Amino acid sequence: MPAVVEFKPVRARRPHCSVRPKLLNIKGLDRRTAARKAFDALVAEIEHDLGGREQLSAIEKSLIQAYAGSAILLDDLNARVVLGQEIDAGTHAQMTSALVPTIADE
Repeated sequence: MPAVVEFKPVRARRPHCSVRPKLLNIKGLDRRTAARKAFDALVAEIEHDLGGREQLSAIEKSLIQAYAGSAILLDDLNARVVLGQEIDAGTHAQMTSALVPTIADE
């Protein structure tokens, strides 16, 4: 008589999901939001002040976007202060000092 063999049920496999995080970028976001409009307007103003987008290097464009993002966040913190909401004063101070250009000693 043959021995009885027990089979373990096969677990269903999960569908393959990418484990890499998907990075957000400005280009993929909705242009109709107030934050995006404020961001785009500030970037355009700074680019204009510096002679136009076509005059800027890739690093300058990237730094302008970084500056605009920080400026928008600082503006949000300032609005919260005016509304009487509590904010982290250390964060406010750090953001403010990050936006101030460093003046080299002469």
